[in-house]
Amino acid sequence: MDRMEKQGGNAAWIMKLNTPKHDDISDGLFCMDDNLPFDLSQDLIFPPELMVTLGPKMQVKGVHYPLIIHSGRILELQTPKWGNNGVTVGAACTLSTLKDEMERTVREMEAEKAKGYRALLQTLQCLAGKQIRNMATIGGNILSA
Repeated sequence: MDRMEKQGGNAAWIMKLNTPKHDDISDGLFCMDDNLPFDLSQDLIFPPELMVTLGPKMQVKGVHYPLIIHSGRILELQTPKWGNNGVTVGAACTLSTLKDEMERTVREMEAEKAKGYRALLQTLQCLAGKQIRNMATIGGNILSA
C-alpha cells in the first residue's frame, strides 16, 4: 500500500500544500487587477476619522480637540537627513522609508561605523509587516507608546 492509499487518496494534495514554491512571491502587497474601481456612492469601510489614534478617544471618551494638525505632508519631517553626527529622522518619516535608508547606509558604510545602523535595521525588519511599516511613522509610534 503506498502513501496515497494510506491517506485516503489525499496524499498528493497534502504533498502539494507542503511543497514550498517561491517563484510566485511578489514584493507587492496585493494584485490590483482583482480590485473593482472605487464607487463614489458607497461608504468607505475605514472612514478617515478612524484612521488616526484620536478617533476612538473622540468617539468613545467624548474628548474634543478644537484643532488637529496633520504633519504628514511636511517634506522636512518625512525624510531622514544625514549630518556630521549621524542621521536625523523626522516625526512623519515612515518605518519603510527609514528601513530603506538604513539598508542603503549599511551597504555603503564601513562595517565598524555601521554597527548602530545595522542594529536599527534589524529592529525595523522585525517590526510589524510591510503594510504597517508603509503607514506607521516614527512620531506616531512615540505618541502611541
